[in-house]
This record gives sequence, structure tokens and C-alpha cells, in this order.
Amino acid sequence: MVSRNVPNRAWWDDVSCILFLLWGTFVSKKVIMKKILFILLLLQVTVVQAQKEILVSGDVSNLFTNEGIPNAKAQIILKDSLVVLDSCRTKLDLVTEVTGNVTSTHFDKNSGAGFKLYLHNAVDCRVVIEADGYMPYAYDIPADELQGKKIYELGSLLLHPEPKEQTLNEVVVSATKIKMFYKGDTVVYNADAFDVAQSETLRELIEQLPGTEFRDGRVYVNGRYVENLLLNGKNFFNGNIVAALDNLPAYVIDKVKVYDRSGELTEMTGKDMHDSKYVMDLSLKREYIGTWLLQASGGAGTAERYQGLGYLMRMDDRQMFSLNLDANNINTKREVTSRGARMSIGMSGKDYSVKSATLNYYMEPDRKFRFSINGNVDRVEQLDKIFRSHETFLPTVNMMSRSETLNSTENTAIKAGSSLTFRPLKNQSYNLQYSFNFTDNNTLLDNKSLSFYQPGKSEWENLSIDSIIRSEELTEKKELLYSLFSPSLNERVGIDHKVLGSANFSLGGNILSLKSDFIHNTDRVKEYDNYNLTYFSGADNDRQRRYGNSRDYAMNAGVALDFIYKFLDSKNNNAQVIPYISYRYNSGTMSHPLYRMERIDGWLEDTPWDATSLGTIPPTELLEQCIDEENSYYSRTIGNTVSAGVRFMHKSRYQDKSNIRINASVELSYNEKSLDYDRNGDTRRVQRNELLLKPSVSIDWYPCKGDLRGIVSRWNFSYSCTPEMPQLMQLLTIRNTTDPLNKHYGNSRLKNEYRHKAGFVYNYNHKEKKIAFNCSTDYTYTANDITTMSAYDTATGARTYTPVNTSKTNVVNSNIGFSMPLDKNERFYLRLGTGGYYSQYINLASFSSEPTEGCLTRNYQVAPTLQVDCNVNKFNACIAATPKFNYIKQKNYSDRYNDIILTGETSYTFPFDIRFSTRFNAYITTGYSNETMNGFKPIWNINISHAFFKNKLNVELVANDILARQNSISATVDANGRTEIFREHLSRYFMLNISYKFNWSEKTKVCCRDYVRY
Repeated sequence: MVSRNVPNRAWWDDVSCILFLLWGTFVSKKVIMKKILFILLLLQVTVVQAQKEILVSGDVSNLFTNEGIPNAKAQIILKDSLVVLDSCRTKLDLVTEVTGNVTSTHFDKNSGAGFKLYLHNAVDCRVVIEADGYMPYAYDIPADELQGKKIYELGSLLLHPEPKEQTLNEVVVSATKIKMFYKGDTVVYNADAFDVAQSETLRELIEQLPGTEFRDGRVYVNGRYVENLLLNGKNFFNGNIVAALDNLPAYVIDKVKVYDRSGELTEMTGKDMHDSKYVMDLSLKREYIGTWLLQASGGAGTAERYQGLGYLMRMDDRQMFSLNLDANNINTKREVTSRGARMSIGMSGKDYSVKSATLNYYMEPDRKFRFSINGNVDRVEQLDKIFRSHETFLPTVNMMSRSETLNSTENTAIKAGSSLTFRPLKNQSYNLQYSFNFTDNNTLLDNKSLSFYQPGKSEWENLSIDSIIRSEELTEKKELLYSLFSPSLNERVGIDHKVLGSANFSLGGNILSLKSDFIHNTDRVKEYDNYNLTYFSGADNDRQRRYGNSRDYAMNAGVALDFIYKFLDSKNNNAQVIPYISYRYNSGTMSHPLYRMERIDGWLEDTPWDATSLGTIPPTELLEQCIDEENSYYSRTIGNTVSAGVRFMHKSRYQDKSNIRINASVELSYNEKSLDYDRNGDTRRVQRNELLLKPSVSIDWYPCKGDLRGIVSRWNFSYSCTPEMPQLMQLLTIRNTTDPLNKHYGNSRLKNEYRHKAGFVYNYNHKEKKIAFNCSTDYTYTANDITTMSAYDTATGARTYTPVNTSKTNVVNSNIGFSMPLDKNERFYLRLGTGGYYSQYINLASFSSEPTEGCLTRNYQVAPTLQVDCNVNKFNACIAATPKFNYIKQKNYSDRYNDIILTGETSYTFPFDIRFSTRFNAYITTGYSNETMNGFKPIWNINISHAFFKNKLNVELVANDILARQNSISATVDANGRTEIFREHLSRYFMLNISYKFNWSEKTKVCCRDYVRY
């Protein structure tokens, strides 16, 4: 028989027993006996309940189907003994649904079968789960993990079904793992159900999750933006989602949960403070908790390519440490990988090498203290060749420009930061952050360009620039305007410091918050350039050897105070109002002297005008003699901003069980800015004092009954108005002729911009069928938008720019997405979508002799997407099509250009664990102004790998761009014209990589977290 005794029984147990015996001996009256008996029984029950001080809870599910297992026996026993401290049976949650006048109830199988066990005090113990048809499960809990806790949450425990005996004909029965399910309002993905190689990071896993997409560098799940990424419920990455995606190996992830998580203010007050965030919470596999993960890899290939990577990481429930080392010249900036040579961030360019070291440490021993520190050192060397074609929209005939630029860059960057959060009491929270950035950049640009008018497009476009410039007989062609050689060398050193501090206090369920920040920036730039402008039209040529030595300093400091007042806190209504006030001060100085070294007699007379002469300057006494007073300037800016406003947040639940959320704010700010500017002895002072109003409102409606967070259906309507003052430099009525071809003149009558943005979002998710539909659109109208009016000199091609206000800018952006599984076992998954974009700008370009009213430039884009994923046992495949159709239109001009990307990706694990994967991309471009950019370009990569010694040693063969066709083509359009860019990429190479993975656990601290038999 199993004992239910609790060790170290309290002294009041014995006292209650003695009192009970005395009562039976000396008391005889029945009325008194009943009263005393009732009192003593009540005392005994109270004592027994008081002993259960620590609650150990969790839920139990099937490992493969993720359905809860009811009536399983849960016990908590003393470690290394059979003394049972408590036991219970698991139960499914009973859910009640109301549809009209009909009420129905059912058990929720997808939320697990819960259990609750109680402990009197913190002891070394073991939780044992037993269920018919399943292998027993045991989980050890050390006493130190229970110290000071009232609740110990085990989370979801997964039981493995007992293996079935094979029949004589050896029939193999394989179970299909559920990929995704809903646990209440939480979307849960089973990472093991997706085929992710050991060499891949979290990013590859996230890309496969149904309903998940990357858009504009952000992660979206079922149409909602993921605001933070957690690890085992903790903010190990401090809000840096990109770092998490590229710093975690996929194979250590057990579950991916997506849900609305309440913020720290809600935790402080115990009330809903409307600070929840939509988060992605990663659950680590238990065997990797408290384990050192060590990875080292190296590879060598053709074309003198190499790569080396080191990776060390440890995570547990309280802290995380990671160290990453990387060196490669395969055009890849890799934050981290696991086994193999995973490329996380591809860089465009012909030759890109990087050496990098990254350190991260995070510690959160309890809810009172949180500390993190990070550091990164990068050394990058880049050699890049860029071909650019630009078409400037003009009233009668467009001007064309072609350029070739050889870019050689060396950059060293050091980044460091730390964050400390301290909560001495439940109603207090303090946070302090510091970050430091250092940049040392040297960039050498060897640039040559050619400009001509559109009638000469077909004649000059396909000839090399050198051949056009050096052919003297072509100078009589009137369409050819000028050539420009302008090699430059830029040496920049920048240092940034940033300090942030905040304090929160809970006062009777309300929050008083104080925030402050201080930012200091220093920039020093030395710039050398040889400017060699040659006209074919007979205008005067221009030659300049220039040197600039600029020093910029900026300081920005602010303080803010707000008070969150909760005035409604009921089941159906929850509302708060937040009045706030803030003050910000900023100042800066700019010193930009410019020297014209060709004015020094005898200096560099016999030196060529190419890049070889850059970086040499004369002695100081000679340098001061050639200062260009007309284009040197010095300035000082000061700004003061006082803002006051109020934010309103309200949640309502109506009788039909639908929900609505309203967030509204209005801010009034007084801005005082001044600029003291000195150029060529002309001292100017510009000052602006403005009172700006900034309103916004957002309304969420959840129409489905009981859908408190909009998981099933969500409608959102939003509007905001953002005012913006013009830059003070734009108000200066001083002509800037530093660049002879691009001259600038200010406008003191510029008005403030007002950007109005209205948006609509609809999300729908069918939990059972796992169908997701998302639709969003937003419209932006800018009143008094600041655009550039330009006048062109037809003889020289020189342009004079002046900023002016218009109200012609409109932008519409829309996205529609649909996803669903194609079969019951979710082996095939379909994703459909389309994006639409429309922009309208006014083009105010004209010839210098002709006034212009401007004409509208309209840009249309439609971008449908189709993707089908297949995951059948050891075979995985993905096919996708992502075309973009563009149409440009303005007065007397229209054009179409298209970019189509077809993708096919597949992987298969052959016998002997040989993994083969290949990716084929076909890039189809049509309609580009530069005909050489149009065509069909196939890119084919292959990867073959094999693991030895229980996946510890991995050998991998990589073939990159087998067909040698990779390059980069892009196009941008604005009111002034269209720019097309072509960049060469790394040439074809083959590489052999060898990597070794080692996991080490501290034996004395590891808990038993595997399936065991008793």
C-alpha cells in the first residue's frame, strides 16, 4: 500500500489530536459536543489546507496528436523513494459555447489534460505521469527550484504511446505528428513535425510554419505582427527578433507558441493595463536545457573561397550565454549557425569578406532582477561593381544617365550594450540601459558616368562608357551631353553613446511612470575627391581636387512623466486614461571646411586624376591658402520641445459576447528650433516656433462569441495624423554650389507637412480546418508635402533644386493572404496572396527657360504570390511564384517593367542518412529601360551532407550558382525619375565543409527529464 504521509508533520497536527481526545473524555452534553466537533473539524481542514503551500501544475498530451490524455495518474513522490506526497487524475477543460439561444458544452482536447499537485515544503521530488497505453513519464524537480515559489508550472508534458508489437510480416505503423493546433487562444506549432536540417537556424523553421510570413523584415503570424520573441517565456533576446532568428539552431526547439502576453505593468498591478504584446514563445527541448552547445565548422572551396564558424551557447531557466565567431569570403554575414554552413544574411556584391565576433549574456534568476549584456565586433571588406541607369523625367525630352562604380569598402564596427531591470518590491520597477557604437569606415569609389538626352538612348546605351568618352568623333553628336570622372575616398569615424532609464510605480492599481534618455553622437569625416567634368556640347569643363574635413557633434536628451489611471475594471468593461507630459532638448554643431587643392601652384600638377592620387593633402600652411570659402559652412542648432497629451484605452464586451477595443490619443507639442549658419562670411539665423497637434485612433472589433483576443476573427480600423516641421537647412536662402551639376537653394516659406494615414485590417482563422485569411490596406495622404522643384540647364545639364510644398502625394498599399492545408495530415500546404501598391507624386522638373506647373507621376504595382509546401516523411519540397508587375505613367510618357521569380526547393534524406537538398530560382525581368538587364537568369544551388557519430560530425558539399548566372537587378521610381541598378555577385564556387557538434551537460545539475520505467 502506498503511503500518503507528509514528512516533517507540523506540531499543530499533534495538538489537534490531543484536543480531540480530551473532548471525547470530559464532555458529555450533545449540543456542546456538536459545536466543538464542528470547530475542531474546521480547524483540522484548515491546517491540512495550510500545509499545501506549493502548487505544482501542468497538462498532459499525446506526443504525436497533441490531444490531452484524461484520467492519467499524476503523482509527486520524494526523489529516490516511493513515498507519495500527493496524487490526482488529469482532467480535460470543459468548454461552454453559446450560439444564439443554444448552449453546448464539450471537452477541449487541444488544451491538454490538466493536473494539480501540492507540496508542503521545498524538497527534492519527482513528478510521475502514468496512463494506459503510454510509456510512463518522470520529471525531477530540485528543491532549490521550488524555494520561495507558490506555483511551479511544468507546462505541457508529452507522453509517448507504447510501441506496438510487430506482426510476423513486419508491418510498420507510422504516426503522423500534428503540425499546428490551438490551445485556447494560443497557436502551437510542433517543431518536430517540420523537416528542418541540423544545419538550419530558427529562421528556416519559422518560414515553414503555416500562417507565418516575413514581410518588410518583420514576422507575421495569421496576419498579425509579432512584437517580441521569447525563449521559454523569458525575454532573452531583449526584443531583438532578428538576433533570435539567426542565433538559435532549429533542432533545439520543441514548440513554437504564439499568443498575446500581458506586460509587466499588468503583472505589477494585477489588472489589465492594456500592455499585452503579440509574442512568439519558443520552448526548448528538455535535453538542451542546461546543456553547453558547441559547434565548430570550416570549409574551403574553389576560387579561393573559405569559411569558418565557431558557436558556443548555453541556456537554462535563468540565463543564456552565446558566443559566435565567423570568418568567410562567400558574401555572407552570418550571425550564427548550427551544424553545417548555413548562410543567414546574403550580401550583394562581387567580393565580400567578413570577420565577426558576437557575445550575448542574459540572466534572470527571479522576477526581481534581470540583466543582459551584449557585444559585437565586425570587420568587413567589400569589393563591388555597380552599373546604374537613370532616367530623369523632363517636360519634353527625358535625360538619361549611365554610370559604372567600383566600390571598395573597409569597415570596422564595435557595438556593446547592457540592460538592468530591478524590482525590489512588487509595485516598483526600475530599468537602466546603455549602448555604445563605434564605426571606422573607409570607402573608395571609382565612379565614371555619362549623360545624354533620350533620342540618343538606343545609340549610347549598349556601348561601354570608356568607348564613348574616348571616341573623339562622337563629340559632335548633340544628344551626348557630358562625361564625369569622380573618384572619391571617404574616411569616417563615428562614436555614439545612448543611456535610457525608466521607473514605474504601482499606486492603488494605477501606474506612475518616469522615463529619461540621453544620446550623444560624434562624427568625423575626411573626404577626398577628384572632380573631372567634360562637356561634349562646348561648355566650359570643370576640374577640381577637393578635400573636406568635417566634424559633427549632436546631443539629445529627454524626460517624460505619465500616469495610467484605471477607472473601469469589470468583466465587461475595462478602461484607462493616461495623461502625460515630456520635454526634449537637442543641440548640435557642424564644421564643414572645404579645400580646393588644384588652386595651389605646382601641387599634384603631374599626378593623374584617377583614384591613385586620393588621400594626399598638402602641409597645413598651404592647405589654409586654398580653402573654398564659398562652399565651406559652419552651423549650430538648438531645439526645445514640450509635449503634453492623453491616451485613452477601452475594452468592452457586449451581450452577444463580441468584443471591441478602442485606443485613442491626442498630443499637443510646442517646438522651438533655431539654426545659426555661416557660409562665406554670410551669417544667417533661422528660427521656427510651431504648435503641432498629433491625433490617432485605432478600433478593434472581435465579432465571434468568446473570442477575447481576436484569434478567430478581427477587424481593425485606424487613423493617424503626423505633423512634421521642415528641416532648418531647407529654409536657408543660400545657394549651395558644392556640386557644379547639382545646386541647391533653400525656401524660407516652407510649411509644415501633415501625413494622414488610414488603415483597415481583417483577419480570420478557422481553428479546426486551420484556414487563415488576412486582408489589409492603408492609404496615406501628405498635405503640404515637401518635394523638390528642379530647373535644368539644357546646355550644361546642371540642375538647380528648390524645396516647395505641394499636396499631391498619395500612397495606397494593400495585401491579401490565404493559407490552408490540402490534406488531412497536413503534408501539403497552400499559400496564396497578392499585394497591391499605388503611389502618386508630382514632378516639378523643367528647363531653366520654361516655367512649369508640374505633372503627376503615377506608379502601379501588383504582386501575386503562390506557394505549395510538401512534407512527406523524409521528402520535402516547395514551389513558389512571386511576380511583380509595374506600370509607370505620367504626361506624354508611360512604361511597364516586370520582375518574376520562380522558386523550386527540395530535400530528401537517402539511406545511410545522406541528405540532398537543392534550390532553383529563375529570375525573369522584362521592360527595363536598359535592355541588357532584361532576360532569363537561372540560379541553381546544391547541398549534399552526411552526419557521422550520432550527428556530431557533419561533412557537407556545397555548389553555389552552378550555372554562373547570379546577379542583382533592382528598379526604383519617384517623382523625378527612374533608377535601374545592376550589381555583379560572387562567381560560381564549390566548397567542402566539415563541422563538429558537441553537447555537454553538467551531470550534477541535470534533472531526469526522459521517459522511464518503474
